[in-house]
Amino acid sequence: MMTKLGLPLLPLLACLACTNHISTAGSELDQSYVTVGGHWNDGAIVTVMARAVERDGRLAVCGAWTVKRQSVLTDNLHDRIVAAGVVYVDGNRVVDNLSFMQEVSFANDLRGKATNCIVTDRAWSQASQSLNIRLPRQSFGSGGFGEDGEPVLRFREGPVPSLLGQET
Repeated sequence: MMTKLGLPLLPLLACLACTNHISTAGSELDQSYVTVGGHWNDGAIVTVMARAVERDGRLAVCGAWTVKRQSVLTDNLHDRIVAAGVVYVDGNRVVDNLSFMQEVSFANDLRGKATNCIVTDRAWSQASQSLNIRLPRQSFGSGGFGEDGEPVLRFREGPVPSLLGQET
């Protein structure tokens, strides 16, 4: 029989079970990270960096993200772009929702900044070298200004400058 005290703890216990796969003990950003990103139509740029690593015989993905030229229009939408992101390793979809990644403050060189990692159920293989990140196009807003309208904000994946000391 479940007590009244135990019932509210169920979501907490379920959440604790989920966090076993997320590690804040990631690595530091360096030139081995794959960098992708995109642009908002208001000028803001979202950049995501990730790499595959081995953790206890399993494939893990470590990563971080940052925003350049934040605006009041898109300020609360960047996390939605990251949450919609997907990581593919060797052509296989291995991580949906990149919200586990560490958000870092923008700088022209992010080498040495901390990342977070998520451990997948997939076994590690030395062949796990080919990593791709996809950030799907998204639109927010109904269009126009006024009582019933808001600006349409569009995000599109596209080229971004390297923030890890790589040539672009």
